[in-house]
Amino acid sequence: MLPRLRFNQEILMKVFAKTLITVAAAAAALAMTPAQAVVVTFGGQNMNFVGGDQSGLTSNYAPTDNKTVIGSGFYGETFDLATANQDLGTPMTDAIPAAGISIQENNGCSINSWASVGVTVSGGGFSVRKGTASNPSGAAAPAGDSTCFGFGPQIGGSLPASTKIDYTNLLAGLSAANSGATFRISYMGVYYGSIDNYNNIAFYSSGNTLLTGSADPLLDDGVLTGAEILGSQGGTSGNQFQPQSNVYVNLAFDADESFKAFEFRTTGVAFELDNIWVGVTQVPEPESLALIGLGLLALAASRRRKPL
Repeated sequence: MLPRLRFNQEILMKVFAKTLITVAAAAAALAMTPAQAVVVTFGGQNMNFVGGDQSGLTSNYAPTDNKTVIGSGFYGETFDLATANQDLGTPMTDAIPAAGISIQENNGCSINSWASVGVTVSGGGFSVRKGTASNPSGAAAPAGDSTCFGFGPQIGGSLPASTKIDYTNLLAGLSAANSGATFRISYMGVYYGSIDNYNNIAFYSSGNTLLTGSADPLLDDGVLTGAEILGSQGGTSGNQFQPQSNVYVNLAFDADESFKAFEFRTTGVAFELDNIWVGVTQVPEPESLALIGLGLLALAASRRRKPL
């Protein structure tokens, strides 16, 4: 079991107090997606341009430097120290074998901000490295990705394997930092590398309850299988280079949907992922985001004035 990484309320207050008004723009962009509870699409922006971070594909909502912008309403995990926004907290760069986290050290790899914003990780182990791993893990970097990426099972781990990434505490922390306001995840994207037929991703509305009822046939049962993605894209199972087998997966959730966590599962070696992005929206959307932002800034200032 991986550790429950703690939520830092002051960091989240800073993240959303500065530019809450930009969340309205993010919500407007996401609202252009047809309302079907959950809509699955494929495709992202290529980061392998001169000056890009060379991580292959990332979300179209990510900035050109692939780094989280405080107050944008979008939060990214790139597994690279170079693209970590350290205003969100100090990235985790050291391996923690006892907790099941393996991070390739001295190669620029990191877990950027899970520890700071309350995202929890559980399962049979999770590794971060750069470059295709040799046996026994056999994890291959997603196509075109020369940066660090996440994979499982961890090196030396057993099969079947799974890793669950849960945003419940993140949403609760945002609520606590914003006078009890409700927040939801309206978008999630992930670069899914060398997809295998035996890989799948499960999506949860809460706890262990699968997200079901989507009008999108790819996710009507709450599980997006590797075989379904490969079939829809014309990809070959396990191909490390084919664009149809290394795809950026986007999910848009409407206001009636409750997405809290996703879980990568595999019965073989291995699953690989990078550039995880989520979009957070306040519900209902406030009439005056600017006033809420000013209120949070005042609250942050009052906290700074309190004696230690």
